[in-house]
Amino acid sequence: IAIQKTSQTRASSDKDVYEFNPKCAVFVTEFIKLVVSLGIAGVNALNEGERPDVQLRDATWLLLPAMCFTINNILVYQAIGKNDMAAFGVFTGTMILWTPLIWRAFMNIELGWTRLAGIWFIFWGLAINRAGVSAWNWNFLWVIGMTLTNATGSVVNEFALKRNRKLD
Repeated sequence: IAIQKTSQTRASSDKDVYEFNPKCAVFVTEFIKLVVSLGIAGVNALNEGERPDVQLRDATWLLLPAMCFTINNILVYQAIGKNDMAAFGVFTGTMILWTPLIWRAFMNIELGWTRLAGIWFIFWGLAINRAGVSAWNWNFLWVIGMTLTNATGSVVNEFALKRNRKLD
């Protein structure tokens, strides 16, 4: 994050400064997580003496949250770089809005009037917070996208894990 801010604030005369690409950092991080996870799974399989009973369709369902979280990691860099910290801090709270709505869509669970009223108040609180800002811009949508992909990844991950008890 500090590297991202540094590359955005550098002067035009700084020609030897490294241009930071957040996609590279996310790719390397995700690759390291994959290697570590495969290593842990291999050690567990050797200790138990049997193969884990995971089907290809289980792994396919787990690709959805992986993609959501990868996109989220890229959007984190963009959201921090494009927004002031006040807007970033306020709009990260939109995850509270997205999670129950996505739960409703995936798990088919009724939210009830209390939760819907809470979502309504949070939404209007965010709108009022931004209404008082004199320099309006649409950069807060980076934060909204970030929280949407994070909430979607969380719900889809839980949905994928609940499809097969052996994945727990």
